[in-house]
Amino acid sequence: MKKSTTALATLALAATAVLTATPAQAGDLPRVCTSTHGFDNGSFYCGGAYGEGEALWPLNSGDWVDFVIGLDHAVWFRTTNSGWNSLGGYFTGKVTFSKKLNDLNFTINALGSDGVTTWSRDRTHKGFVTDWYVKS
Repeated sequence: MKKSTTALATLALAATAVLTATPAQAGDLPRVCTSTHGFDNGSFYCGGAYGEGEALWPLNSGDWVDFVIGLDHAVWFRTTNSGWNSLGGYFTGKVTFSKKLNDLNFTINALGSDGVTTWSRDRTHKGFVTDWYVKS
């Protein structure tokens, strides 16, 4: 009888540990969000490596460019006055910016499917002028 009581106590303790670990882990998992910045609705990943999900780039005109990782894992963007456009790829983390020269000339970056490699794409006043590349 003592063995079964000990076994039951051990099982209950193990179940409690699993249940208490789940909420902390759940916060690190991606969720699906929609834009909160007055843009047209669209679903994208947020949470975990995706942060709040949206990466906003200000334009001198007062408009914004909104970058997200869509449910197809591609980078999607739109401006205040346009619909969603895909830049393709397969990404597992939020879009970030580098080479911030001005409002029309910058580089976007996102974590690739391997979870290690960062891919980049350059934009100028002519639009996105490079394909995705890995910085050396």
